[in-house]
Amino acid sequence: MKNELNKDTFVQILRDCGLSDAQMTKLHQLMEKRFPESHQRFLEFLQIGDDEIAAIRQS
Repeated sequence: MKNELNKDTFVQILRDCGLSDAQMTKLHQLMEKRFPESHQRFLEFLQIGDDEIAAIRQS
């Protein structure tokens, strides 16, 4: 594992904590509802591309 926090390493952390895909979707939904601008910046920080960010934020 790289010593860098990006999408892949963050997803692995969430999986190691036992989160399912449905729980990760719920996490993004709550972040989007409560903190939309911060959620956008967080997804960018994780080096996720614009098209994928748009899909995540619409889910």
